[in-house]
Amino acid sequence: SAAFIIGAFAFVQLEDSVATSREAADRQWLAAVNERQAAIAQDERDAVAMARLALTQPRWTGFLSFIKDGRHLLPQIRDHYASWSYAPFSDPDLQVIDRTEDETGLTSVHLRVDGSREWASTIVMRKVDGTFKLDWDAFQRRFEGTNEFESDLMGNFQLGEAFLGDRYFFDLTDDEPLETPLDF
Repeated sequence: SAAFIIGAFAFVQLEDSVATSREAADRQWLAAVNERQAAIAQDERDAVAMARLALTQPRWTGFLSFIKDGRHLLPQIRDHYASWSYAPFSDPDLQVIDRTEDETGLTSVHLRVDGSREWASTIVMRKVDGTFKLDWDAFQRRFEGTNEFESDLMGNFQLGEAFLGDRYFFDLTDDEPLETPLDF
């Protein structure tokens, strides 16, 4: 019976040790989650701040320093502003849509610019060497009406009961489905 008591005591201590280890792992996991959420929030704040600085530059030549690979893209940017006049935003309304990180670790923050206006658009800020820079290709698509990211995220449509089980193409300009279901 003494062996049973010693065995029970050892089992209780082992169980306490496992519980303590589990609690320590849970605390570490929670700390890592909180740290990750803080980093995401900081990235979003930094991207908004840099976008605001970029969009309020008085001349496109000042805007150039806020563009990812701006020096390399200078000929394209110069051509763009030869066709489109540059006009800085006085106080842009910027809203975070999404923050992504690809497999290479490149962080991107997608921002909605002046969402309350009819001509609102989406820009993409990419983190380069710890600083967010404007993605020129995404920015230029604003002028061409081909912002693929915007059309993917901004389309609003509803599926009624008649559509359950069927797949339809949606034309996001008029929110009406095409007549033909998709075959997959």
